[in-house]
Amino acid sequence: MKITTTTKTGVKVELNYDGKGSIDSCHVLAHHPKVGKIEGRGSWGVLKSDHGVILNTIIGKKRMNVCMTIPKADYLPIKEAIEAAKLAEEKADIEIIENNKRMAMEECPAGFTIAQANWQSGDSCMGEYETESGVKVLASDLLENHHGWYFVPTESVEEKVTEIEKVADKKVAMKKTESKRVAGVFEKAEETGEKQVLHTFNTECTDHHEKCNMDIITVWAMPDGTKTETKVHTW
Repeated sequence: MKITTTTKTGVKVELNYDGKGSIDSCHVLAHHPKVGKIEGRGSWGVLKSDHGVILNTIIGKKRMNVCMTIPKADYLPIKEAIEAAKLAEEKADIEIIENNKRMAMEECPAGFTIAQANWQSGDSCMGEYETESGVKVLASDLLENHHGWYFVPTESVEEKVTEIEKVADKKVAMKKTESKRVAGVFEKAEETGEKQVLHTFNTECTDHHEKCNMDIITVWAMPDGTKTETKVHTW
């Protein structure tokens, strides 16, 4: 695609986009009456409040950014061509990824699952591989690459899933236990009419007037169902 236009000062500018080189820029050629030929790859932008095609080129012996202040309407066909080229490139990339996955699945033997490598370490002779469902397993760093995918034992994946489920169940159980404990503390505070300790923890002292390194924070359950905190400085 070739477009011929002029800048605000009347300099003739030729824009040429063929999808080659940098996909998000076009070839720019102009003949300035004072500085001579201005040439390079550029795209629409803003330079020192001037809107136009910005390119980095050599003028004289100095490399600099130049703004060709052409009408934006004249650049729109180039912009549309760039966007179309980007979409085509994205589509091609997706097709390559899908084809590689399909070929890997066809080659994957029974008892194995396809996964991609997150990292491989020759020092530890191990690598971390992640399945399509996001399960991460450790295996040898010498697994063969099949179109960007690796074959890991399905048994290892299932073991990892079981481990993840156990951890999740444990967290749920601990959360329920803690909720029950907290509810009991609040019940006692309500029954006795006195505040009760929910929990305590240490934190760095933020009071510059105190010469202590650590504060002890106590969180209290109040009889009215609210929480409050007290701080004790330690030296």
